[in-house]
Amino acid sequence: FDPEKFDFEEYYSNAKRTYKLYTVDLSGKVVSETEIKGLEKFEDDEEMGDMGGINEFYPCANGKIIISKYGSMGQQFIAINEDGTAGDEITVSGMSFIESMSPMDDGTIAVSGYSTTGSATKFIDGETFKETGSELKLSDIGNNGAGTLFPGNDTYKYFASSSSGVFGISEDGKSTELLNWLDSDMGDGYVSSFIPLENDDFIVWYDSYTESGDESGLYRLTKR
Repeated sequence: FDPEKFDFEEYYSNAKRTYKLYTVDLSGKVVSETEIKGLEKFEDDEEMGDMGGINEFYPCANGKIIISKYGSMGQQFIAINEDGTAGDEITVSGMSFIESMSPMDDGTIAVSGYSTTGSATKFIDGETFKETGSELKLSDIGNNGAGTLFPGNDTYKYFASSSSGVFGISEDGKSTELLNWLDSDMGDGYVSSFIPLENDDFIVWYDSYTESGDESGLYRLTKR
C-alpha cells in the first residue's frame, strides 16, 4: 500500500457505510435491529460521501433518537425516526457550538454548549425538537467547558459535568462543585453518563486522556 499513489477520492466516492441501531434487553439479547437511512443528504461533498461517522446518540420520545455526526459540513445533530429514516437537522438559536444533548425526566432535552454570552444550556421538546424558550446560564462554572447536563435529585435540580469535575445546579442556576477530577485521581477527561446514588456516591462513564491513549470505563465514586 503506497499512500502517495492511492486514489483516496475514488475510494471515498465508491465507499458506502451502513449504520444500524440495535435495541437490547437487560440480558444483552438483541430485541430489534433498524438500519439508519438518509444520512447522505446531510453531506455537501459528493466525493467524500458519508464518511464522517456517528459519534453519539441520544434517546427521545416515541422511539426517536438524535445522533451527532461530523462530516464535510462540520458538526451536525440529526433527528432519526423510529423506522430509522433521517429527519431534520436540529439547530438551536444563539448557540455557536453544541457540546452535548441530554434527555431530562420531564421529556425535554437539555442542549449544552456555547452562546454569545458564554456557557449555557437551552431546552428543546423531546417530541417536536422545538425550543421551549427556557435557558439555564452556567456562568459561575467558569472556563471549565459547557459539559453535559443530567437530571437532578432532591437536592439539586440538575447535575452538570465539566472538564474539571461535576457540579450540582440549583433552581436559580447556581453551581456547587461536588467532585473534582484531579482530586479524585481521574486525570483529564469527561463524563458521558452520570447516575447519583445515596450518600454522595456517583456512578459515571468516564473517558480519560492519557499519554498512552484514551481510556474509558464505568466507575463508582465514593466521597472521602
